[in-house]
Amino acid sequence: MAADAPADATGSDPVLARPRLTLTLLLAGSCLPILGAVLIAPVLPKLQDHFATVSGVDALAPMALTIPALSLAIMAPFAGAIIDRLGRHRLLVIATLLYAIVGTAPSGSTHYPRSSPAAPWSASPNPPS
Repeated sequence: MAADAPADATGSDPVLARPRLTLTLLLAGSCLPILGAVLIAPVLPKLQDHFATVSGVDALAPMALTIPALSLAIMAPFAGAIIDRLGRHRLLVIATLLYAIVGTAPSGSTHYPRSSPAAPWSASPNPPS
């Protein structure tokens, strides 16, 4: 009967109460690893040129792509247990915030020289004439 149906179709699940936010977080979370690789791959030659004096640069520079993928592969078996413990929504929010903080941390670093190719957005003290 209709009297047996729940009054609120979403129930007490907060994920279902905000479907647009949930969908946005799921899509953003699934795109982040791919986005990192796609953004790093085109600059690998410049990265190798910049660190040309470092021994083993030919093997170290491509690790900028390999290490994130390796991290995903190592953590994948534990993902289910972590999700069960924290919940999908909370884990996705925490992981996205950590990704944003760690991903933007180098932008505040003072170790880059102003004219470095690693920081092309910085103004050079002596602009070319």
